[in-house]
Amino acid sequence: MRIRGFGSKTGSGADRAEAFRQKYRIGERLYGRIVQWESPGLAWVDFKGQELLAQIHSRPSPGQTLLFQVLKLYPHIVLQELCPGRSGAEPMTEWLQTFWAARARFETMTVPLREGLARRSIRDPDKRRDEFLRLVGSDAAALALYVRLLEAQQNINALLAAQGHGRFAYPPWLLLEAHSQELLVTPPEKDPAGTGKKSPKKGSGGAARLVFGFTLKNLGQCELRALYRSTGERGPQGGYRVLLEHSEFAPVFQKILGDQVSQDLEIGLEYLGSGPLSPFSQAGVLSEFLPPEHARVSGFVHRV
Repeated sequence: MRIRGFGSKTGSGADRAEAFRQKYRIGERLYGRIVQWESPGLAWVDFKGQELLAQIHSRPSPGQTLLFQVLKLYPHIVLQELCPGRSGAEPMTEWLQTFWAARARFETMTVPLREGLARRSIRDPDKRRDEFLRLVGSDAAALALYVRLLEAQQNINALLAAQGHGRFAYPPWLLLEAHSQELLVTPPEKDPAGTGKKSPKKGSGGAARLVFGFTLKNLGQCELRALYRSTGERGPQGGYRVLLEHSEFAPVFQKILGDQVSQDLEIGLEYLGSGPLSPFSQAGVLSEFLPPEHARVSGFVHRV
């Protein structure tokens, strides 16, 4: 589906179109929510607080969220729908299911690769990442799955950006022995309405928020939840708690996270204790953005 012919409810259509051109680039992906139909073939679409009138050749329902890619900005703005959503479907759930499926296949295929790389004990995280990517790039099947996985990750981040949240990443080189690694980093300030006025994140006191989730064989699922601030020459400093599927393994996870992950992330983190993992966390670090029924059961899809 392509959309074109931008107008606006307030201000001139030309002004809104120019503002859109300044904000987005060709190739960028973004989510838009159908607000209402103006007439057959013309609908108001909300792009992160900016409502534009678009010519749409399909018939999505008001309230439905669609993913687009910017194809052209001049002389006319042209967007292409990338993944037509099923009626009533929640887009975050759809993209996470795609991501989990690709990751499960990728991690199964790359077990020998990751085990071999772990035995080499490369301490420098950048060198470990580069070597991991080099090995994946030398295997056509693994590379194809990895590209599919990163495409799903990009779509998830487009939806998070549209909602004013942080960035999601899959860093399998952080803990080579682990499965289902996920990283969500939310900056200390956000501007969800696009007003240019920044405000502290609720409950964070101006600190950045980091959630790192993973699963270790025989030890279960773990989430590191950290808050940290930049402290000048000392770099980012903060504290973290460990939430566990099996609380008896807290000392093991504390050592793993304190010795390697904090160093790899280049954040000075103080251990603040452990606690039980919420049943809803079975769906990973993005569980808070899913409907409760999906957050509770989706973990059985993505865990390996």
